[in-house]
Amino acid sequence: MMLLIPCGIIAQDGVTVEIRDGVFSETLKVKMENQLEKLLVMMNESQRDNKKSLNFRGIDITQEARQTILQLWKYQRMHVWVDVEDEDVYICEDGIRFGTDGYQIRNIPMHIYPVDGTTPKDEYTEVCVNFNGQGKIVDFNVTLAQQQYKEIVKNAIDVQDEYNRKMLIHWMEQLATAYNQRDMQFFRNVFSEDALIITGVRKFNRQKTDVRIKDQERFEYNIKTKEEYLAKLNEIFDVKKNPSINIVFGNDAEYRRHGGNPRYYMVDVTQYWNTTGYSDVGHLFVLWDFKDPDRPQILVRAWQHPDDEKRWSARDFNLPQ
Repeated sequence: MMLLIPCGIIAQDGVTVEIRDGVFSETLKVKMENQLEKLLVMMNESQRDNKKSLNFRGIDITQEARQTILQLWKYQRMHVWVDVEDEDVYICEDGIRFGTDGYQIRNIPMHIYPVDGTTPKDEYTEVCVNFNGQGKIVDFNVTLAQQQYKEIVKNAIDVQDEYNRKMLIHWMEQLATAYNQRDMQFFRNVFSEDALIITGVRKFNRQKTDVRIKDQERFEYNIKTKEEYLAKLNEIFDVKKNPSINIVFGNDAEYRRHGGNPRYYMVDVTQYWNTTGYSDVGHLFVLWDFKDPDRPQILVRAWQHPDDEKRWSARDFNLPQ
């Protein structure tokens, strides 16, 4: 796949999308290209004119996808990132089959930065857009980098594993997006009713020795139920307390299928948590149940201090058979 190498952050209005392969109906392919072009041009123009909202007139998009983009737009502005020497953006990607009759277009280069006046960093982000079988836009997410996506998928050992890995990438991308758009309903749906949420903190015990006083490091972990975690999230998502939220997963993610039961998948990744009132970096372990491959649920979400050498694994939990 050929991508423009971003050399600046100038938003251009013109966008041309070409789907090279993967969509075999010419009519459907043309509609998807047309709808994606309209969406990206609209976002470019809205960013250029500093609009607080977005006008989706003429774009075939579901209410859910519209709300996802609007929620992101409340806290972060975005536009397609283009080489400063080019007048228009040219995006050429393959369509990826997604679900029973849907498609996904990945690797769309974007520049995203906070609304609160923070100077945008000179970095680039990729997003993906999902379509149904009629070419309607049904989802929008900030995504993994292209190379990381390929590495995760190529480690699949069979067709079902490959499908599950693609779905897992999608749901992890939705997880990060849901934090940034403060989507409480997503968390209520994606966490299993008996999910365990583990949070950690580093503490020091001050001890006297023959030589000196030293601080011995230790880590404490607390377990929350789904409802306890959702209540805490609801406080964090309060705009008055945290006008700015930016949750990012690092490029070091490891995806693994459970060796004894292929319905379970584990993700290990660095999480960068930044809100107005608090920031940290930690190691995140997420255990997913793929009993329903199209609607997996989180059984465990565990945060650990990066200095803690212990790492959670599936062996630490009794999983349903």
